[in-house]
Amino acid sequence: MPSRVTILASLFAVLGGIVLVLAIYRQLDLRDAPPIVIRDPLESETIVVAVDGAVASPGVVTLRHDARWGDAIAAAGGTLPAADLATINQALRLNDGDRVIVPTRTIAPPPPSDDPTVVPGGTDITPGISGPAEPEATAVPAATLVTGGAITNLNTATEAELEALPEIGAVLAGRIVEYRSRVGRFDSVDDLASVDGISDRIVEVLRPLVTV
Repeated sequence: MPSRVTILASLFAVLGGIVLVLAIYRQLDLRDAPPIVIRDPLESETIVVAVDGAVASPGVVTLRHDARWGDAIAAAGGTLPAADLATINQALRLNDGDRVIVPTRTIAPPPPSDDPTVVPGGTDITPGISGPAEPEATAVPAATLVTGGAITNLNTATEAELEALPEIGAVLAGRIVEYRSRVGRFDSVDDLASVDGISDRIVEVLRPLVTV
């Protein structure tokens, strides 16, 4: 019958064998298992990218780690009216440190016109005439050119009243007043022809509008 010492030795031998087998199995399992990487939760959840170009608020924005170009553009306030979205892919994934640039549309100038009478700005040029043609003046009865149709007295009218007459500006009005001071008075409307600068044609224009 085995002694107590023999039984204990056998138990220790069995236990030692079990421990050795477990140790070998653990070593083999550790070599086959992938490495365990511990990441900072804050770093893995967000990324920082720069947004420039045709956006409302260019600058640096913080986004989720799985953000795309469209998310970056939205975080920058959206695009401006001139943004050319047809040239970018808003579904592209972003990485930390990326830069998103939204381009601006290029507006092509209008094609030149084949019509030689049209210049930029829509102004018609008549051949042989420099500059745009002026609109034709509407004929106005001479009597309506004086306020209220009143007849102007050449001997009593002020310089301002004379200046309001057709064909008479500030210069001729001053000469009429100077003529009155020098000669005395107008005896007839025909005396206007004696004023320097007033022709017979102007006298006929003024005849129905003035008196003495």
